[in-house]
Amino acid sequence: MIFEAKDENLWISPQYLPENLENDKAFKKQMNKSKLVLVFRFARFMPDNVMINFLSRYGSFANDLYWENGIYFTKYQTDCIVLRENENDLHVFIDKNQENEGLLREIVVAFAEFGKNAKTQISLDNQNFVSFQNLKEKFAKNATEIESEQRNILKVESFRIFDNRYSNIPITTGTGEELKKENIINMLQKILALIDEANINEVFTELDELNIKSPQINKLRQEFIHGGVGYDFYDRLKMAVKSELEKGNGSFTSPSNGTSEYDLKTLYNTLNQKLNDEQLNLFCQLHFEEVYNNFSLGQSKTTKVSALLDFAKRRNLLEKLEKDLQDF
Repeated sequence: MIFEAKDENLWISPQYLPENLENDKAFKKQMNKSKLVLVFRFARFMPDNVMINFLSRYGSFANDLYWENGIYFTKYQTDCIVLRENENDLHVFIDKNQENEGLLREIVVAFAEFGKNAKTQISLDNQNFVSFQNLKEKFAKNATEIESEQRNILKVESFRIFDNRYSNIPITTGTGEELKKENIINMLQKILALIDEANINEVFTELDELNIKSPQINKLRQEFIHGGVGYDFYDRLKMAVKSELEKGNGSFTSPSNGTSEYDLKTLYNTLNQKLNDEQLNLFCQLHFEEVYNNFSLGQSKTTKVSALLDFAKRRNLLEKLEKDLQDF
């Protein structure tokens, strides 16, 4: 798990960040301008990977303030601080002069995703906590009240931003068509990030929510479903999504990384010819652990090869991949 430091050509590995923050004054200054808006609690214990994964996802938005148990970042024009307060709690702060329900929802979805099946709770005041699972059941039943873990009765409406039926809550401010346009752009940018993470199931789920009618995307979906993913699948999927982004934004440009078609084809063929599925898993586990960790049960070999190539291409690691493959 790594992220690229903001405005720097520097890659950071969250698991090796210092335990304590060095620039304490800058952090305290921002904390004085912020308010606690959410506490996400793991009822038993917080899995070790939660903060590492969160730092990896949001580190590129950080304002040079990140350490083992915290990060200050700006996303969707909103200043946000996330702290691991103890073994169970994650605290979320937002600038006192800002409101962003969409970002809060995104953060909670990330916490739940990284925590997987852990029992979790949410609080908006750090006093009354409600079970996240119980809350989702109340949403499904259109209930109006929910009992907190502290035996107090709360309004379900207070937690509406975490209801899937409100998944398109805007993450920027605006009105009418402008708001709708900005929301679509932000969701498409999120989808591009999911492609970079090789989380293709989630990519198509998000595209379905946007109800995008694209022949190219539909064709790629069928390739993915039927396991016919080629070496350039991720590049073609990103191009298709960027094409939709251009329709909404009109200003999206993508830098070329200088990788030739021949390089990818050669590596793709070599990987397929030299390694069977079991060997490919072992190779990635030894040399590209982040790629290996994103493999899922039942995923085809061609999909795994494409994910590995896309990762190496984006990280400028094609030369390393070729050398590791020769030595394997």
